[in-house]
Amino acid sequence: MNIELKNVILDIKPGQENLEFEKLYENSYKETLKRETLKNKEKIHWSGIFHIEDDEIKMDFVVDTKGNYITYLDLDGYLNGEVAEIDEGSAFHLVSEESNIYEAICFMEIKKLKVLPEEKLKAIEYSLFPKFAQGFIASDLAGENNVSEFMELFTPILSDLELIKKIKINCEWTKISGGNSETKERFEEFLKDYVEKKLFFIYYDTEYGEMLSKKEYNELFAQGIKYNPNTAILDLYE
Repeated sequence: MNIELKNVILDIKPGQENLEFEKLYENSYKETLKRETLKNKEKIHWSGIFHIEDDEIKMDFVVDTKGNYITYLDLDGYLNGEVAEIDEGSAFHLVSEESNIYEAICFMEIKKLKVLPEEKLKAIEYSLFPKFAQGFIASDLAGENNVSEFMELFTPILSDLELIKKIKINCEWTKISGGNSETKERFEEFLKDYVEKKLFFIYYDTEYGEMLSKKEYNELFAQGIKYNPNTAILDLYE
C-alpha cells in the first residue's frame, strides 16, 4: 500500500510569504486548548490530494486546512471526520500522531471483541480517557505504560488480521503550487516535519472482527492474558 501527497496549493495572499503554515484541524483535547490560546493567529492555508494505491485500490483523499478531515472521537464515543470508503465497514482514515486516536481506535476494537477481562479493560480505558479530559483522549501518553504495553501486544495482530493497519505517507513527489521559491522550500521542510512524521492513514475494518475464525480470536485472547496493566489507576476513579 502506498499513499502519496500528490498536489498542494498554497493559499497565499500578498505579504504572507513569511507566515507559518497551518496544520490540518484535529479535534483533540490538546489541540482544543491550543487553539483557544492562539485565536486569530494568521497562518498560510493549503490544500492537497493524498493518492492511495495498491494492486486493488486507487483513490484520492482531498484535504484542506479550512475543513475538518482528520478522524477524531466525538464526546458520544463515535468516530467523525472524512473517510475514504472502500466498501461497507472498511475505510481509510487520516489521523494525527499527536491526537492519540490510533490508540483509541485499537482500544475500541479490542473492547468490542471482548478479549480482556473487565479490570484490565478499565485500566487501559482510564489511561486513555482520564476524567480531566472530559471525554477527550488524553493529550499526552508519554510514560503511560498501560497504553504502550497494550499497543505492543495488540497492534501487530490487528495489522496482520487487517482489522486496523497503519500506513505512512510519502511526500517525496509532492507538487507545490503558489508562493515563491523560498516559501515552497519552507513548505517542503514543513511536509517532512509535519505530514510525514505527525500524520498517517489507518485502514480500519469495523465489521471483520465479527467474522474472525476461532484461531484468530484465540491469538488476540492470548495477548489479553499476557497484558498486565497497572490497575492502581482504578483507585483514582472508582
